Amino acid sequence: MAFQNEKSGCVIGRGLAESYGFKLGDRITLKGDIFPVIAELKLVGIYDSLFHDDVLFFRLDYLFDLLPERRRNKVFAFHMLIDNPNSMPRICKEIDEIFRNSTARTRTEAERAFELGFVSMLGNVKAFLLSISLALTFTLLLVTPTRWRCPCASGSARWAF
Repeated sequence: MAFQNEKSGCVIGRGLAESYGFKLGDRITLKGDIFPVIAELKLVGIYDSLFHDDVLFFRLDYLFDLLPERRRNKVFAFHMLIDNPNSMPRICKEIDEIFRNSTARTRTEAERAFELGFVSMLGNVKAFLLSISLALTFTLLLVTPTRWRCPCASGSARWAF
């Protein structure tokens, strides 16, 4: 009931509460990256679950209040539970077909594919960091003053043939 009455209220799984030491009434601040907001939440409930005890839930209308006007009241994702993994391709195709002529077309995919899509947006991070490191090293070599020291103490050079 507190979750319904407290617009900035949130509920979390017991695993998350134990990991971070959260207690009822604690304030939790979330800084968004996909959604450019800072959500100040109040912990109003802790739930028990065998599978998803590391999740935080808060009200969608609170998120919409924090978003800029142009991004409010839009659906970003739906999560569905299907009865049989073999049905996944058929269900995805049916959903996408329903919204094919819509102003908000869908791209339905498995959760794992959705997650991998975010990772692929990063590109080849290792190669990117390596190229930056090489460019930095090369630049430092070019701009660092170089001193040449003569091997003899007096400064006169001896040449032998």
